[in-house]
Amino acid sequence: MALPACSKLVGMNRRAPLALILAWCVGPAAGWSAEPADWPKRWRVCVTDLHAPPYLNNQAEHPGSVERTLLETARQLGLELELLRLPPRRCRLMLDQGLIEAALAGPTPVNLRELQFPLRAGQLDASRSLLPLHLVWLKRADSTLEWDGQVMRGHAGSVGEPLVGVRAGVRITAEPLRQLGFRVEDSAHSMAQLLAKLRAGRIDLALVTAPELNLAPDAQSLQGLAVLNKPLLQMDIYLVQRQDVSTERLALMEAWWSAIAQRRDMDAARLQP
Repeated sequence: MALPACSKLVGMNRRAPLALILAWCVGPAAGWSAEPADWPKRWRVCVTDLHAPPYLNNQAEHPGSVERTLLETARQLGLELELLRLPPRRCRLMLDQGLIEAALAGPTPVNLRELQFPLRAGQLDASRSLLPLHLVWLKRADSTLEWDGQVMRGHAGSVGEPLVGVRAGVRITAEPLRQLGFRVEDSAHSMAQLLAKLRAGRIDLALVTAPELNLAPDAQSLQGLAVLNKPLLQMDIYLVQRQDVSTERLALMEAWWSAIAQRRDMDAARLQP
């Protein structure tokens, strides 16, 4: 079906699931059929248990903006979506074992090798990401450590390179640190545990996502701690699936990524004066 006819079809069938319309438009060449044999009607997506307001609220009754985007774009595709809010390490294990269909992930070297991300001309397509996260440093208020964007300066309490704590299983914080040669301590299973380790001097620094600093219930406050002036980096987060999926599932994910990008464009347009 020619693209103009496809556009007319979309306009005439606003109540039809977007995935079905795309199947009609794209045709067998892209691996679609009207009813692919393994087309999953219900998708389980793990969004982790990270509190990252306003993006991820970790509350089914009060979803954050990313959770709402996933729910609404899934509905456009005719999918029934179940969001799982589990520790990051468990999310990844379930994805690797095929117990869930998709998860959220950042483009770390390991993730890029093992997972499917939206690409354009062989490069990550940031227009189809879900959210940007700044990774920020925390230190004790009396610490002399400072990050200039390239090098950590000042005195660490431990011997050698500073020991940096991260939440267990959060690859987007652990992998960049290891690439830069920092020693990493990743046994904390919550933000509260991580900050307790920092206050007690068991680690020299903590690396967290910027939205986590807004957490009152988990950390109560950052009393006795300070945020370094410069973040480590910004990393975009994507909806991803395994590499070994069927052609139908890959086509469906491509449609989902496109719906996410369209939703982002609509949200940006609404915010313009």
